[in-house]
Amino acid sequence: MATQKQIKWAQLRVGLTVVFASIALAALIFLMSGTVGLFSPKLELYAYFENAGGLRIG
Repeated sequence: MATQKQIKWAQLRVGLTVVFASIALAALIFLMSGTVGLFSPKLELYAYFENAGGLRIG
């Protein structure tokens, strides 16, 4: 049977793996997005709908 120390060490390794994987995923998504910086100008899109009942400007 595993001791308390072994269980805590296993939980720490799992936690560090999850944190590292989350950071790597966020970095990968950021790099694949093609943006130069976090606060770079964004793209504006315009759409025309013949019937947009219920929609308001804004």
